[in-house]
Amino acid sequence: KDFLHFDEDDDAAIASRLLRLPATPDKPFLLATGDRYALLIARYQDQLAERYCFVSPSYDLLDAIIDKAKLYENARRNGFLCPAFHIVRERKDIDAAVANVPTPCYIKPALGHQWRRVKNTKLERANTEAELRRILENFLALGLIAIPQEIIPGKDSDVISLSAYIDRSGDCRGYRTKRKLRQLPLDAGNGSAQEICSQPEVAEIGLRILAMTGHRGPATVEFRRDERSGCFVLIEI
Repeated sequence: KDFLHFDEDDDAAIASRLLRLPATPDKPFLLATGDRYALLIARYQDQLAERYCFVSPSYDLLDAIIDKAKLYENARRNGFLCPAFHIVRERKDIDAAVANVPTPCYIKPALGHQWRRVKNTKLERANTEAELRRILENFLALGLIAIPQEIIPGKDSDVISLSAYIDRSGDCRGYRTKRKLRQLPLDAGNGSAQEICSQPEVAEIGLRILAMTGHRGPATVEFRRDERSGCFVLIEI
């Protein structure tokens, strides 16, 4: 098979290239492999749906899932467990963040795909208040929203996820749960070894969260089991 590499930074240019590809008798399936491309499909779905087969929520709904600041605020309003967090959108938010999130803590970007354009990491870690202030200043200098958040204690194998497919009517057509065995970097990295497992509680909470967000299509909801309480805490979708 031939592979086409899309190097454009502009999403409109990528959507335009997709629409200019030769037509086929049957609509090919269009699968986003990352947050940026999921948002691209959602934004241009009316045009892309004429040529491709896919299931996506509206752009606004998907943005409220992928943007961790919006996701955490929505989850907290609806009674789902999240790490203690504070959203830093501008310099005046830094003092409140330092006061509300104890160090050591993680600092995550609200939009991970924007962060990965400048850093080849998922997050930063601050061990002291001085480090936290410095990292938050760096985020703001890059024009990015930062979310310092509590580090949930536990092992890498306490990270358990639900992967599900939600159809256009909002019904779950299939799901599985999986557990990380190792991740790189340790504690807050990408899974380097994982296993399918049965975790009904994670499945139940994850499906309720997806219903709350109004999501459609494929998604993975990641949790970490808090070793202090035994409860599953939402990490991201």
